[in-house]
Amino acid sequence: MTFTRIRHPEWEARTTGQLDYARDIAPEGLLVGEVLRCPYPAARIVQLDLSAARAAPGVVAVLAGADLPDRSYIDYGQCDRPAMAIERAVWAGQEVAALAAETKAQALAALALIRVEWEPVPHVTSVVQALARGAPAVHPKRAPNNVATRASRSFGDPSRPSSATRRTRATYGCGPQHHACMEPHSALAHWDAEHDILNLWTPTQSPRNVAAEVAQMLGLTPDQVRLHRSGVGGDFGSRVKAGDIEVLAAHLSMKTDRPVAIRLNRAEEFAFAKRQHETRVDMISHYTEDGQILFRDGLVTVDNGAFIHGGSNQMNYCSILLASHYRLAGAQVDGRSVYTNLRPGGAFRGAGGPQATFAIESQMDEIAADLGLDPIDLRERNLLAPGEETITGWKIGTTAAAECLTELRRRLDWDNARASPPDPDSDIVRGVGVALAMHVSGAIVTPATSKAGAVIEIGQNGGIVLASGCADPGTGEYAVILQLCAAELGIDPEEIELQAMDTATTPFDPGAGSSRATMVTGGAILAASREIAAELRTQAAVMAGCAEQDVVLSGGVAHAGVRNIPLGEVASAHPLAQGGTLRIERETAVAIEPVPMTHTDSGHGHLSPAYAFAAHGVEVEVNRSTGAVRVLRVVAVHDAGTIINPVGAEGQVVGGVAMGLGMALGEQLLWQDGRQHVTGFVDYAMPRADDVPPVEVVFVGAPDPAGPMGAKSISEVALMPVAAAVANAVAHATGARLRDLPMTPDKVLGALANPPHTRPGPLWRRPTRWWTEVVRRAYSHGLFAAVDRYGPSRARAAAPAILSIERPEETEAALALLTKPGAAPLGGGTDLLPSRAQGLAAPEHLVHLAGCTDMHGIKDHNGMLIIGAIVTLASAESQLSGSAFPGDRALAATLRAIATPQIRNMATMAGNLCQQNRCSFLRSGMDCFKRGGAGRPCFAVTGDHRYFHAVMDAGRCQSVTPSDLATMLIAMDAEIVLRGPNGQRVLSAAAFHVGPGETALRRNEIVTELRIPAEARTDRAAFGKLSLSSDGFAIVSAAVRLRLDAEGRVRNTRIVLGGVAATPWRSEPSETRLLGRVPSEASLAAAAEAWIARAHPLRDNEWKLAAGAGLLKRVLREALDTIPTAEPIERNQKSTTPGRRK
Repeated sequence: MTFTRIRHPEWEARTTGQLDYARDIAPEGLLVGEVLRCPYPAARIVQLDLSAARAAPGVVAVLAGADLPDRSYIDYGQCDRPAMAIERAVWAGQEVAALAAETKAQALAALALIRVEWEPVPHVTSVVQALARGAPAVHPKRAPNNVATRASRSFGDPSRPSSATRRTRATYGCGPQHHACMEPHSALAHWDAEHDILNLWTPTQSPRNVAAEVAQMLGLTPDQVRLHRSGVGGDFGSRVKAGDIEVLAAHLSMKTDRPVAIRLNRAEEFAFAKRQHETRVDMISHYTEDGQILFRDGLVTVDNGAFIHGGSNQMNYCSILLASHYRLAGAQVDGRSVYTNLRPGGAFRGAGGPQATFAIESQMDEIAADLGLDPIDLRERNLLAPGEETITGWKIGTTAAAECLTELRRRLDWDNARASPPDPDSDIVRGVGVALAMHVSGAIVTPATSKAGAVIEIGQNGGIVLASGCADPGTGEYAVILQLCAAELGIDPEEIELQAMDTATTPFDPGAGSSRATMVTGGAILAASREIAAELRTQAAVMAGCAEQDVVLSGGVAHAGVRNIPLGEVASAHPLAQGGTLRIERETAVAIEPVPMTHTDSGHGHLSPAYAFAAHGVEVEVNRSTGAVRVLRVVAVHDAGTIINPVGAEGQVVGGVAMGLGMALGEQLLWQDGRQHVTGFVDYAMPRADDVPPVEVVFVGAPDPAGPMGAKSISEVALMPVAAAVANAVAHATGARLRDLPMTPDKVLGALANPPHTRPGPLWRRPTRWWTEVVRRAYSHGLFAAVDRYGPSRARAAAPAILSIERPEETEAALALLTKPGAAPLGGGTDLLPSRAQGLAAPEHLVHLAGCTDMHGIKDHNGMLIIGAIVTLASAESQLSGSAFPGDRALAATLRAIATPQIRNMATMAGNLCQQNRCSFLRSGMDCFKRGGAGRPCFAVTGDHRYFHAVMDAGRCQSVTPSDLATMLIAMDAEIVLRGPNGQRVLSAAAFHVGPGETALRRNEIVTELRIPAEARTDRAAFGKLSLSSDGFAIVSAAVRLRLDAEGRVRNTRIVLGGVAATPWRSEPSETRLLGRVPSEASLAAAAEAWIARAHPLRDNEWKLAAGAGLLKRVLREALDTIPTAEPIERNQKSTTPGRRK
C-alpha cells in the first residue's frame, strides 16, 4: 500500500505559535519554583540554613533533601539517584534545596539567602581519573572502584578461529552530546488534594514512564499522577525518563496546595539536564585474507556521570550490537559503566547504537585498507541474509542491506570517486566514505515494552476519535497513527480527532523509546482500526442486506451494495454502540518474547520484531592547512519497510543526518573541574542550517510482515552511520584515520601531523613572556587551586530590572540621556541583553540608538567610506557586496561571516566592535579574573582552551577580542569616531581595543561612525576565518590588504590576525616578508608563518599556529587574486552610496 504525503497534524499550531507547550501553561495561583544547586563536583554539606529563605517576601515553601521521602529514582533499575542531595553532593549542579515563591524575582532573591557550608572533597571528572588506582570513589559504598555496572558477554563460538589470520585493533571514542531540544525542560505540578491527584505538565516522549516514576518518588500509585497533554519540543531520549525537576515541582505543589512550575532556561538546560554518555569502544576484529570477519573482541566503557541513569543501558545495547551487525562466528564483548563526578547522562537517540556503529564501520574501512579491498565489497561479503539468525539471537526477517549498498554505490558514483586519488600537493582535498547501520524496530526488553493500547470511537454524527497514550516530540508518530487508522476506515487523516499523551484519558502506551513507536503503538492502532472497520462492514452488510465482502468504507461512507450509509449511522446502529457511539478499545502486543537487557543478562535473544538497515555515503572536503572539514553531500539509503508517512520519514532521515554530523564534527560538552562551561547554542557547535549539505533520501526494500503495514523503524538508525561515513571519507581524502569524535580541526591537523616550519621562539630569549610562563607553570602546581578556592572576589549584585528604555532621535539627545546613572547605550541588543542575563552588565536605563538618524547611512565622502554606527551588519553587507572597490567587498565578506542572518539583521556595526569578551568560562558564570577581579584565576590556563583563547601576548586573561569586524578594520587602516560629554575624538581601529572585548571608550562615550580611507578601499583585500560552525566565533581569522606596484611587487600591506591575541594582532613580521617582493608561493608561505615565532601558546592550543598559518596563506592568495580598482577614487566624489560595479 502506498501512503500519501501529509503534514504533521500539529503543523499549523506549531508553526503559528498556537500550540501550548508545558512552559506556556499558567493556571491561576501559579508559584515559581527555583532550585539551589551544589557549586562543587563533590562536597559534603556541613550545614544548610534555610531560615532566611523561608522568611523572605513572597516565599511559600522551602524544601531540602531531608524533607522528602527516602526514595531513589528507579531509572533503568539501578535506583542510585535521590531527589536531592542530603549529606553529600556528587556533581556540580546536584539539587540541594528547592523553593516556591509568588514571583521569579522573589524566588531568586530567596534562593540567594540560603546559606550552605560546604566541605569540598576529592573527586574524579573523567573515566581515566575514575579508573586510576586509588581514585576517590564517587559512591564509596556502592562502587569503591567507581565501576557501577559490569557485563561480560560471549556469543557464538567462544574460540577465535585459526583461519582468522589477520586482525585489526583500535579504540574509538564518542564524546558527550547535548540533546539540543528546542524546548528547554520544564515541569508544572498541581496537587488536587480533593481528589488525591497530582496533575503534571512536562515534555516527554514517554508519558507513562514519567508519571510512574514521579508516583514512585512521591509514594503515590501510578493512577494518582495524571500527565496532561502539551506540545513537546523535542526529546531524543532526554525526557524518556523523569528528570530532576518534575518531582521537586510536585513536592512543592503538595506542600503549598498550589500549582508550582520549575522552568529551566537555556543555560540551565545545558548545565543541569541530561546529556549523552561519553563512550569508548576498544575493539579487535579477527578476519581472513579474503575478508571474512570471523570474530570480534570488544570492551565498551561508558561514563555514567554521578548516577547511572542511562549509562548501563547504553553499555548493554552497544555491546550487543557489536556482535550483531555482520555475520560472525563468535564474539566476546565486555562492558562497564563508570561513575564520575560529572553531570549524569541519560538516554540518547540510538542508546549506544551510534557508538557501536562508529566503531564497527570505521574498523571495516581499516580492514578493507589492510586487505586492499573496496570498502563496499568488504561489507557485501559479510552481510546477514534474510532468514538468518545472528550470533546474538536476532532473527533477520527482511533485509535490503545489499540493495542499500548497491544503490549507494550508484548514486554516490563510488567507483569513480574512489579511483581518483586526492592531489597530494593541494590544500583542499575531497574524499568519499560509506557506513552501514543496523537497528531494532523496538527493543522488547520487558512485557511493558511489547504492548500498547488504542481506543477508537465513532459517533452517530460520523465524528471519529482516536485515543492513544503516545506522545510526539517531533517523531511524526501522531501522523503515522492517524494515517494507519484513516487507511482502514477509508477517510482522510484530517477527519480524525486525536486524543493523546494524557495518562488519565488514553490507554497504555510504552512511549517512543528504542524506535518502537510505529512497530508497537502503530501495531495497536492498526489492530483496533481493523477491528472497528470489520464491525462497521458487518453492520453495514446487515443494514443493506448484502455480503460483508461487498462493503467498502470510503469517504466517511459504507458503500454496501446499492446503499451508501454514513459511518455515523452504521456505528450508532451497531449492537455494541452506547449512546449512539461505537467504541473499540484494544491492547495488543508484538509476537515475540521479551529479552532482558540489564548488565547481568546474557543479552542473547530475538530483541525486536524486525530490524532496519541504512547505508549512508558522504562526500567531504578537507582543508589540510586548517583542519576544517566540510560535508558536501549525503546519500542516505534506508531499508525501512513500508513508508507510512513519507514527509515524516524523510524528515527523520535528514534530522538524523544533521544530528550525526554534529556528533561527527563539532558537538561537545566541556567541563572545567566538573563545572560545565558550554551553556548555550552560541558555544555549542551543532550544525546550523547552512552547515547541513544536500541530503538525498532513498527508500528501498520490501514490507516486513512483522511490522504494521510492513513498516520498520527509521528515526534512530538515521543517525547511526553518519559519523563513521564522515570519518571514512576524511580518511579517504587525507590518509589520516580519526577515531575520536568530534573530528574538530585540532584533531584533524593533529592526525595529519604536518606542523608549520616555523616554531615559537625560545622563551629564554623573550623576557617579556617570563612572568606569564612562571604563572602558567605555577597554576598546575597548586596556584590555580589555591586562588580558585581562597582568592577574593568582588561582590556582584543581581542585575537590576530595566527601569526605562529611551529612544532618542539624534546623537546629542542620546549623549544627554547617557549621563543618567545606570544608563547604557543599546544598539541591536544581541550582546548587551545576553550579557545582562549572564551577570556581565547591569544597566537600569537603556538608551536605544536605533532612532538616531545621524548615526545611520553609508556614504562616500571624497573617497572615504563613512558607515554610521547604527547601520546593521546585514544592511552594510548588502550595500557593500556589490561595490566596485575590492576593499568594500572584503569588508562585506567579513560581515557575511559574522553570526547568522537573524543576528546580522539586528546587530549593529558599533555593537559588533563593542561586544564583550566571549570566553565561555566567563560567560558561563565562573568566577574568573575578568568577572571577579584580580584575586581570581583565569580558568582557561588549566581548562579547555583549544579554540577561543590566545596563543600570543596573553597576560592574566587568556581570552581574545571576538569582533571579526575589528580585525578587518585594522587591516583597512580605519578610524573610529567617538562622541561623549567632552566632544568628539577619533581613534585608529588599532587603538580602539585595549584588551579582550575591552575598548578605549570613556564614560558616556559612544561610537558614532566608522571611516575607511580611500586608499584602503582600492587595494586588494580579503578576509577569512576558521570556526566550529558557520555562525561561530573565530578560532582564528585573517584580514589582508595588499597594494602592488607596476612590477608586481608588494608596495604596501596590512596583515591582521584575529582570535590569536587579546586584541586583533597586526603581523608586522608577515608584512616584512612581503614588502618589496613579487609574491610567490614560497614568500606567501614564509609570510603566513612569520608571526609564529612570537607565539606563546597554552598547553593545548598550539595547533592554532598551524591553522592560522594555513588560513593566512589562503587569505593572502585570495587577496592577490582580487581585481583591484582600475582608477583611483575621485577626490570630489560625494555620492551618498558607495561605488557600485557596473
